[in-house]
Parts: sequence; structure tokens; C-alpha cells
Amino acid sequence: MLFMAENCKIKFNRDRRLRNEEKKSIEKRRQVNGLYFGYRVQKREIARKEGVNRRFVDNWTQTPDQDFTRDNRGWEKGKGRKWYCQLKEKKTQLTHDPKKNAKIY
Repeated sequence: MLFMAENCKIKFNRDRRLRNEEKKSIEKRRQVNGLYFGYRVQKREIARKEGVNRRFVDNWTQTPDQDFTRDNRGWEKGKGRKWYCQLKEKKTQLTHDPKKNAKIY
């Protein structure tokens, strides 16, 4: 039972940390957009002062009324990676029987 409680605590802390990181990135996007459209600061200068790359600034300064909560990263829910059949079989073999494939390690 102690293991389960510890496991839940770790998951809770990880979830909270992810939510905080998400809030920070949303705020950073809003700030970059505001500097560009509100104060007319150059994109190069925004990138340098905010410590982000130019692509980030370009992505979040397209229009003044962008949706900062959507970032189009990661995989869609319920969709797995696209593995070739042979690669998937090899991966399964390696993970299920590492002793048999000791020379690879």
C-alpha cells in the first residue's frame, strides 16, 4: 500500500509541474506577442531579450489575437507512432528477451 501511495504522490507532483510549465509557456507566448504588437519591438530583439529562438517569436507573432493555449506539439491522443513492421518486431524481440540478444548490449 505504501508503494501505491508513493506512486500517486510522484504522479501528482509530475502533473502539477507540467501544469506549471504549461502556464509559464502560455505566459511567455502572450508576452512575446504583446511586445511585438503592443510595443513594436523587433523580433530579433525579443528573441535575444526573452531567451527564446527566432522561430518561437515568429510562431507567436503572426496575429495580435492568437490562441496561446494551443501549441500543436506532440502526438494526437490515441494515435501511436508509425513504426515499420520489421522495426516493431525487432523492438519487441529485444525488449522481451535481452539475454538472448546480449551481444547487442
